[in-house]
Amino acid sequence: MPAGVSLGREKIRKGFSRRDPALVSRHVITNVLVEPLTATTAQGSCYLTLFRSHPIEAGAPHDPLRPALVGEYRDAFRKTAEGWRFSRRELVVGFAP
Repeated sequence: MPAGVSLGREKIRKGFSRRDPALVSRHVITNVLVEPLTATTAQGSCYLTLFRSHPIEAGAPHDPLRPALVGEYRDAFRKTAEGWRFSRRELVVGFAP
């Protein structure tokens, strides 16, 4: 499995739970496209620009006004009894400043 891929709800949830709670980040998401494949599956993609800052670290090395990452999410969705859910998320990094 390539780096930047999370398969299944629990792996996606686990990835987010490892984040530092002091980290402030904003994802600017554009060009969202979701295409149905079958009655219970779909695929999607969107572009993202990520801004982040760590307010606890004075003089942090990253400028919060400059994107930390620019890339694309490639997603797979599955319809469950609870509704549509992510089944796969892949981050493809376009370039980093």
